[in-house]
Amino acid sequence: MAYLTSNAQIHANSVIMKTQTISLLYLVFFIFLSSCASAQPREGFGTKNKKAIKLYLEARDTPGKTIDRSTGGPNYAGGIELLKQALSKDENFLEAHQLIGEFYRITRQNQKAVKHFKRSLEIEPRANLNGLLYFDIGELQFQQGEYKDAINYFEKILSNRYGAISPELYNAAESLKASAEFAINAKENPKNIDPKNIGPGINTEYPEYFPTLTVDGRTMLFTREIPNNDNSPRGQEDFFVSNLTDK
Repeated sequence: MAYLTSNAQIHANSVIMKTQTISLLYLVFFIFLSSCASAQPREGFGTKNKKAIKLYLEARDTPGKTIDRSTGGPNYAGGIELLKQALSKDENFLEAHQLIGEFYRITRQNQKAVKHFKRSLEIEPRANLNGLLYFDIGELQFQQGEYKDAINYFEKILSNRYGAISPELYNAAESLKASAEFAINAKENPKNIDPKNIGPGINTEYPEYFPTLTVDGRTMLFTREIPNNDNSPRGQEDFFVSNLTDK
C-alpha cells in the first residue's frame, strides 16, 4: 500500500509575507508619527479634546505595557477599550480611528478595522500614508470576500494619484488585485470540484495549496500556512515535500 509522508519545511517568500511586512511598517510608521505628535498634544492631533488625547496616548502604549490574560499576548483589547472612550469624547478624532483600526486588524476583527480605516479617510482623505491605508482596507476586504470593493482600493494605489508609492506596495497591490479578479471570475463561473483529503502526509488543519508533482509522480511539493508564534493574524508560509512510499 502507498503512503504519503511529509518531511522538513523549506522557507518560502510569498505575497502574504510581503503584506505582513507592509502592514508592520505601517504600524511602526504610524506609532512614530503619533510619538512625534505627543510632544505637542493640542497642535499635533486632529482633536483639541484633552481627555480624548489622554485616552489615546494611554491606549497607544497599552499593548506594549500590559498582557492580555486571555491570549498571553499584547493587550490590544485594553487599547481598543480606551480608544472607544477617546472616540466618545470626539467622534472625529482622526488618529484614534486609525489606531483602533490597526488594533482591530491585528486581532482579526476585519469588519471593524475597515469601518474605522474608512472613517479616517472620510475625516481626512490625505490620511492614507502614501497608499498604506488603502492597501490595508483592500487587503482586509479581500480576506472577507468583498472582492469588488477591494479592487477599488488596490486601483487607488495603482493609479498613483495619492503620493509616492513604493515598488513593494505597488507590486503587492497589483498581485492582490489580480487575485481578487480571479476570485470574482471563479465565483461567476464555478467549476465542479470535489476535493479529497489524502491523509496526514499532506493535509492538516492548516491551509495547503500550490501542489506540484515530480515527473515520476512520487514526490509532491506544496505550500502550507502555519501560525506564527506571536499571534499575528497572518501565518508563515513554508514549502513542504511529501514522498510516496510503499509499505
